[in-house]
Amino acid sequence: MSRRYRRGVRRPLIVVLAPLIAAAGLLTGCGTGSNAPQDAGVADFCDAATALDGEENSGAERAHEVGEQLDRVGTPEGISEQAREGFEIQVDLLTSSGEDGADERDLSDDELNFLTAYSEFVSSTCTA
Repeated sequence: MSRRYRRGVRRPLIVVLAPLIAAAGLLTGCGTGSNAPQDAGVADFCDAATALDGEENSGAERAHEVGEQLDRVGTPEGISEQAREGFEIQVDLLTSSGEDGADERDLSDDELNFLTAYSEFVSSTCTA
């Protein structure tokens, strides 16, 4: 069974462009697109990145504070693209956490890999 198409029927431009726009969005990456600086001092970065160390059950207010601090401070130069993506995910998780300070959304394998790269960067950069 074949379908007949009427000649002269044009699709609205948005119908044609929508898949291309969606594909372009996927190609831009998984991160939050943070505007956090990329030239932070190492000491300032480490202070912000390790602010929750040793704090158990800090709650949403503290998580939001630390997320905002990280976003203000940014990352030092030389951070890998993967670790920077992890930083942006971490900031997003902290600033959008629920009342108990936890964000319960499911993370993709890529997001988990980015967070691992970020965690390894913090561990290697911020040694006491």
